[in-house]
Amino acid sequence: MADALLSMEEDLTCVICCDVYTDPVTLKCSHSLCEKCLQEFWSTQDVIRCPVCRKECSHDEPTKSLAFKSLCETFKRKKPTAISEDICQEHNKKLKFFCYEDEKLFCVVCQALQIHENHKWSPVEEAVVNVKEDLEEHIDALQVTFDELKEAHDSCMKQIEFIEEHSSAGENKIKEEYKKLHQFLKDEEARWTRSLQKEVKSQELKIRARMEELSKQISDLSEKVAAVWQDMEAENITFLQNYSKNLQRVRCSSDPNTDPELNEYQLHPPQTMIFTTWARMLELVEKPPVTLDPKTASPKLLLSPDWSSIQYVESKLCVSENPERLYVGVLASQGFSSGLHCWDVENIIQLVSFHKSSIHLPSTGGDTGTGEL
Repeated sequence: MADALLSMEEDLTCVICCDVYTDPVTLKCSHSLCEKCLQEFWSTQDVIRCPVCRKECSHDEPTKSLAFKSLCETFKRKKPTAISEDICQEHNKKLKFFCYEDEKLFCVVCQALQIHENHKWSPVEEAVVNVKEDLEEHIDALQVTFDELKEAHDSCMKQIEFIEEHSSAGENKIKEEYKKLHQFLKDEEARWTRSLQKEVKSQELKIRARMEELSKQISDLSEKVAAVWQDMEAENITFLQNYSKNLQRVRCSSDPNTDPELNEYQLHPPQTMIFTTWARMLELVEKPPVTLDPKTASPKLLLSPDWSSIQYVESKLCVSENPERLYVGVLASQGFSSGLHCWDVENIIQLVSFHKSSIHLPSTGGDTGTGEL
């Protein structure tokens, strides 16, 4: 309703006096103004124009509308007046008291009518002091909550920074370690390739030497056979005279050495090379440390940021309560169900002075690792 009245008031407002029209007149350009405002505006102009669109006009141009005038006067009469904030709307009296239970202001008439009977109330000046004190207490409580939330927020930010820092360091470490592995594999590939090429060249040299030997034997045998055939074509007397010599030639060549005297060549199986490389690669990989589970750590054990070491503290730490947490000790994050496992324990002297007993490092998967002091 208020928005509708505000919109209607804008439509009935003169652009010169910025008030609801008084004796409104309308120009041919359809713009309306107060008659007095328009005449005063024209008196200052050499050429009379519309104050809105600046279109040239004549003195006999403005026309009156009784209906429009009546509408403006009716709106002025019914236009709601602003209600003072310190006046009681029911009794039109000044507000002098404040009810704490109803959280409302009331006047002397309301008090006389006992509207707030049996309620706690006080004069406005006193109520302002009391209400401010109450709000200040609530603000102090909110400030404590605010500080706690801010501390938790800052803690989360530190955790994010810690994670990002260690993530960057971890990424660099991964790249460094895999760079070593890649270089190792390249070196192994080159080593096996050189070994293969060396072995192939050695075998090839042996075969070529044997081929030269066989070629020489073939040449000698060909010469002997040719000589025998030549003597067989000679005269009978000559042939028979050379028979003993030719027979000796044939007998010497009847059992040639055709054995290559070489073992069958075989390449190393790829599986053997891969297994050998894998076995040698294990020497490059460092043994991983024990990773502790923070959810199981005793409240008197302070874990390092990387969860690989612990430190005993006299005062209990503020940690969450959960069924996995131990009264004494801490579990590893990964358990073992079989096999032999050992750890290197460092900086144990400080722990001994507080807890002179065995150190138990049970695993979540089964066997318990124990180190006696």
